[in-house]
Amino acid sequence: MKKTKSEYKIWLTFVAIFIVPILIVLINTLDLDSISKNSESRPIIEISNFEVLNTANYDISIRQDSLLQVGDTLYTSASLNKLYSINMASGELQFEGDYNIIQLAHNQYLGLLYLVIRGGLENRVIALDQNDNVVWENNSQDGQRGRITVYVDGNRDDYAYVSSMGIVQIDSQTGEFSEPYSIPELTPELYYANFGYFWRITNSRLEAREISNASEVAWISEYDGLTPCCLEQVWIDDDYIILHFSSSLWALSREAGELVWHYDTSEIVSNFSVVNNQIFALDIRADLLIFDISDGNITGFVEFETPMRDRLDIRDNSGVIGSSMITVDEQYLSIYFGDINKLSIFSILD
Repeated sequence: MKKTKSEYKIWLTFVAIFIVPILIVLINTLDLDSISKNSESRPIIEISNFEVLNTANYDISIRQDSLLQVGDTLYTSASLNKLYSINMASGELQFEGDYNIIQLAHNQYLGLLYLVIRGGLENRVIALDQNDNVVWENNSQDGQRGRITVYVDGNRDDYAYVSSMGIVQIDSQTGEFSEPYSIPELTPELYYANFGYFWRITNSRLEAREISNASEVAWISEYDGLTPCCLEQVWIDDDYIILHFSSSLWALSREAGELVWHYDTSEIVSNFSVVNNQIFALDIRADLLIFDISDGNITGFVEFETPMRDRLDIRDNSGVIGSSMITVDEQYLSIYFGDINKLSIFSILD
């Protein structure tokens, strides 16, 4: 039996008065609870050589390049355009801000947190102080689209790659961009910047060019067994250059670029962190591996529960965790498990 127009009007009035307000409340609640604390962690099966104590777990979807520890604070960016800061000692949420972040970086000398923001025609960099207040923000792209990537240099200089401009230096006091550096077109393109150099893999070697003089090769490794693809991360100290690419770790001598060791199982699914001559990285089985930086030997590990079959895509029965993130210092270890969208924070015990 067909409904009359008056019955439709009554039904629409009911929806407008009662149902719509309820939906609005639910949507707002979901937004506020986009990061939800959960007492259950991914179970630890075995620990060797060091001890960890779980302090907090959050159900959250985290963006790549957006997990950063600063002192007792963990900064992270969720997929719902949120910046969160978490007190790692208590596991409590300290700050929540509305930012569409694609990268986090930290200038430790000035205590500034850099937020690289994607906003359509308004891509920009924002600097926050230690109280989460905006110090400056800069958009020097003149309304052009394009990604910005910030490099906080080990020599206290900050740089950015702006797709519509090229490589620029950032004035850390004001956020102003310099005039673009004159850099020739290179194939493959320059991948990574640190310590005043751009680093890339070309002709199976690691190549460095000074940012201020990128037209000339300043340094090239003696070792020529590197894969010219997929450079994810470069870490440098006085003795070693550690590379992460193609799901493997490579260590070269800083002085001559000779191969020191190579972990070549193609199973590293996270970034790596270096603390006290130890390298921390997560493998495909959710095992946290700890390497000795001098020889690449595994000196410790935390074995977590591997993915359950019902958590996997039906097309994938390999039991791997997929892309994840870690950040480590002397006191805390934070891991984002990509397969279950869970962020776990640990205290490290001697």
